[in-house]
Amino acid sequence: MIAIPESCDLLSLASSLRSGNFPCLDYLNRLEALFDATEPDLHAFLPEQNRFARLRQEASELFERYVDPEHRPPLFAIPFAVDDTYHVSGFVTRAGSHLDPELLSGPEAPCVTRLRRAGGLILGKTATGEFGYSASAPTHNPHDPTQPLAMASAGAAAAVASGLTPLALGTQTLGAANLAASRCGVIAFKPSYQRLTTEGVIPLAPSLDHCGLLAGNLASLQWIFGLLTPVQRVAPVARPLNIGVCEDIVPEAIAPTIREHLQTTCETLRAEGCSVQSIPAPPSADHLTSLWLDLVAAEAADIHGAWYAAHPERYRKEFAELIIRGEQVPAVTAARARASRLMLRNRLENTMQQYQLDLWINPCVATTRSSNVLMDSALQLPWVVSGLPSLVLPAGFVDDGLPMGIQLTGRWYGDEHLLQCGELVAEMIEKHDFTRSGWF
Repeated sequence: MIAIPESCDLLSLASSLRSGNFPCLDYLNRLEALFDATEPDLHAFLPEQNRFARLRQEASELFERYVDPEHRPPLFAIPFAVDDTYHVSGFVTRAGSHLDPELLSGPEAPCVTRLRRAGGLILGKTATGEFGYSASAPTHNPHDPTQPLAMASAGAAAAVASGLTPLALGTQTLGAANLAASRCGVIAFKPSYQRLTTEGVIPLAPSLDHCGLLAGNLASLQWIFGLLTPVQRVAPVARPLNIGVCEDIVPEAIAPTIREHLQTTCETLRAEGCSVQSIPAPPSADHLTSLWLDLVAAEAADIHGAWYAAHPERYRKEFAELIIRGEQVPAVTAARARASRLMLRNRLENTMQQYQLDLWINPCVATTRSSNVLMDSALQLPWVVSGLPSLVLPAGFVDDGLPMGIQLTGRWYGDEHLLQCGELVAEMIEKHDFTRSGWF
């Protein structure tokens, strides 16, 4: 593989490109060689003719606009990846579907616009499951190319994990960005609901849709979050951390290696002085699954009903069945499901207050090699339905050699506090040699 200096460290790479210490054209030449060596097996990106000719032209235009390095924008010439559910000017949006792109066209997503105005370049659109729901992405795991990822945001996570980009935008309704990040060994952050606008993103279920950020290290992700939205000043996190474990949501059928990994992680955090306690908090997984499916189906049917009626042959079976189910969900049931989001959020918030918790910790996925949607959703649903912010950190490798992440969840709109806690947890995990060096 062709090495790109500092490719996983967005902050260092951005500084080098702005100053000219790492010439942009040299970087693009190396990136193109890496792309050509990696992408044919990875399938992280949608095909694009003359991708790197476009990037060189856009980089040249940046140089003409910002001759003085002192006045260059923060993301000067940084190529970033964008999930194909986001509208991007100059690119078609298919959202992993077979629909005519003209049906899906729309103005550029504000998150993309902000990164472009900060000097970022679009490396390309990344592969995703159909409308962020179906397991139809063609992407493979960079850690084992024989293993398909298939899920939504798969291409975004694989692009970061392979070193093709230090930053990607993904989406999350069922937990896609977090699940893909865990399987690829990268960091993902799902901010609180609507902390980052989903405007300009093809919706699946607007009541649950979130934007997701994926990066190679936590400092880079925090920096990008600050470029995308005004950040709040928060007091430094006090030690020791108080952490809750929602064992009620961990299915009995979860892979033993995942359960053992969670237990080992909790023991490590206790050894570092953290209080880690098991707390029964959310409703049963069965109730949450029913709630989520009713709401997603109803809202997906509202959005896609007319398109499906006109073009049923262009929808995959899995998504077609979701639309048909949604058309049968009574309006009162959907309204009850939306109201239940606030009830769940309040219950989790009250529990955190009662036990003075800084965060929750739980495994991200139910298995390491193949996605079991129902079990994975049971792990993700409390945090997606409630809209609380969640952060995925790489936490080593399980017995089969594939990465494993842990998920931390914070308080409603306590995103900055969660990111600070994530820094401390990452330090503790790295100290105990859970990970290969360089992820944090």
